[in-house]
Amino acid sequence: MLNIGRMKNDPKAYQHLLNAIKYSTSLFPICLSAYQKTVDQVRRDQLEQYLIVLLTINALYSYAWDIIMDWGMMQNPTQLIGETCAQTLPQKQPRDKKGWASLLLRPRLRFGLLLSSVIILADGILRFSWTLRFYEAVIFSSNDIYILSTELLEAYRRAIWNLLRVEWENIKQYKSATNDHSQFTKSVELTFSEALW
Repeated sequence: MLNIGRMKNDPKAYQHLLNAIKYSTSLFPICLSAYQKTVDQVRRDQLEQYLIVLLTINALYSYAWDIIMDWGMMQNPTQLIGETCAQTLPQKQPRDKKGWASLLLRPRLRFGLLLSSVIILADGILRFSWTLRFYEAVIFSSNDIYILSTELLEAYRRAIWNLLRVEWENIKQYKSATNDHSQFTKSVELTFSEALW
């Protein structure tokens, strides 16, 4: 898809590569976890730190992807960084003060600020549900209940993820249809005005 995007001069072709990286970050922990099951306990404990790093990278990258790409939030991260840094520096002239919501979220939120914020926060927490493995023996009575619980948490995470994903897709399609309609209207007006002259 990256090559097809380049052939079509798509300025967002690089997003296919970033998406492939996202999926690859989930493959490495799976492979390492499977490998851990084939070695003795000493080696398994040594590999545990690498597994934690890989799972953390996957969770953070996937969470960032959810926010920016899947939900259309934080569309200008450089502005967010600039505003954050500007708050710590002395100001010679007054800045236009914007709230954190206008920098982090998109202008249109069909579910409102509160519910959208709760969904974003819950998705972030549930992306790290793999950390329950450290408390498996304390919280869960058996490994089967632990696995079922984490699967139910993932199903719930995907359900709330879909709320903002479908909303963002609807907004993008509405914008596209509006742009197509306005371009069509302009071309009809241009053709009509050309016919008059």
